[in-house]
Amino acid sequence: MSELIIFVLMLGINDPFHIKCDLEFEADGIIALDFDDDQCCDLLRIRDNHYYLTDQKLISRFQLNPRGPRSYLACTDIDGIAGKEMLFAAFESGILFLEVFSSGKEFSRHELLHDLPEAWDGMLSACKASDLNDDGNQDLICLVGSNFSLQPRGILVYDHARNRELWHFWMGVSPRDLHLLDIDRDGKEEIIISTTAVANGSSVNGFDDRNSYVICFDTRGAVKWSRIIGNTFTDAVTWVGDIDDDGNIEIVVVEAEGRADRVEPNRICILNAADGSVKRYIVSGGKHMDLVVCDLDRNDTREIIVGNIDGFVRVYDFDLYCMNERLFDGRIDIKSAVDIDGDGYLELLVTINNNRLLVLNERLETVGE
Repeated sequence: MSELIIFVLMLGINDPFHIKCDLEFEADGIIALDFDDDQCCDLLRIRDNHYYLTDQKLISRFQLNPRGPRSYLACTDIDGIAGKEMLFAAFESGILFLEVFSSGKEFSRHELLHDLPEAWDGMLSACKASDLNDDGNQDLICLVGSNFSLQPRGILVYDHARNRELWHFWMGVSPRDLHLLDIDRDGKEEIIISTTAVANGSSVNGFDDRNSYVICFDTRGAVKWSRIIGNTFTDAVTWVGDIDDDGNIEIVVVEAEGRADRVEPNRICILNAADGSVKRYIVSGGKHMDLVVCDLDRNDTREIIVGNIDGFVRVYDFDLYCMNERLFDGRIDIKSAVDIDGDGYLELLVTINNNRLLVLNERLETVGE
């Protein structure tokens, strides 16, 4: 893994156009997470396969020492005891493992899948916790993805307390986003995933990897509904919530990327989460990359902000009317929306070509680089 030099950047509160470097350190990677629910992110630094959890002043909390290369999945409470657990995935000798660390020490290690080929190029791409079978214990909902390896791909649900698989649903597509939400107000969370159309020839359970999908499952793994979003090499990028404050849950879906020779613009859709029906959609603006949904301009309604290969950032309201757009130098990738200077307004963190990080205000003006 190539070495990164990490800078933690803060906007000067008294001078919103000034960025100073508050902290500098070397790492192979870094993950920001709120370990103790104090509304302040801690830093999980990765260095030579060791993980160091520190606060933002680099004061150490604890160090994790996995057995080898690992992929961080989540930080969540899965045992009901004070303090969150940290979840990692590992692939060794044809076995896919899920490892749980508590307070810096290995708490449990679970064999999720066996007899995988040594050349399998997959991994767990997401993991969330929810009590799906109403036994009072958190179950782990894992997305299993792969690249050129065709299988397995799909969802695997694991009962952590009893150390056993509850169910899995394999499919041809490679999963991307994972959401857990009670969309029909029956007291049970549904599982909503989106997928990537990697298009290398896998088709299982009615889902093939030539298309990207949004799929809704119930707690037992039955498909409640599914919708095709795009075709070859597209991603379905999703946000789930009540976008228009009508009391119903919607899914905002951006069809991203696609074939290199594609000329038709991508779509932005708003789906009814209860049945997958399309409430609104537009075909707009070249090849999208990602989205952020937030109240960017503090008007008490959420906006949909989309980055694009064509260099435009576009802001849409929940009726998919384009409220604002601005052109930047090269493809633009929206990372997050945060109030970075404490003034009550959200800023957009975006990246453009040549590894440049920009800070944009609510008018899409660059206030930091």
